[in-house]
Amino acid sequence: MKALSLFGLTLTFLLLNSEATYSLTPEQSELIDSLVDLFRVGNYVPGVMLTIVQDGVSVIEKGYGKKNIDDDLDVDPNTLFAIGSVTKV
Repeated sequence: MKALSLFGLTLTFLLLNSEATYSLTPEQSELIDSLVDLFRVGNYVPGVMLTIVQDGVSVIEKGYGKKNIDDDLDVDPNTLFAIGSVTKV
């Protein structure tokens, strides 16, 4: 949970301090990629989708890792995830 909080705070800081209104600098994009991969690997998550929306515009929409390990299929922006009972929380 601590890693998730740090991850969220870092993303918020990056976006609030973004010089460009609807785009990320290459450095910000690389940092986000590193943070997502660090979170994903550290929590044994095979694949994750990240979308960041600012003022109704998608700033980043990217998949990380695998949606199917056996078939070696990558997560992409069109990957659908089963949320199961997550909405009960």
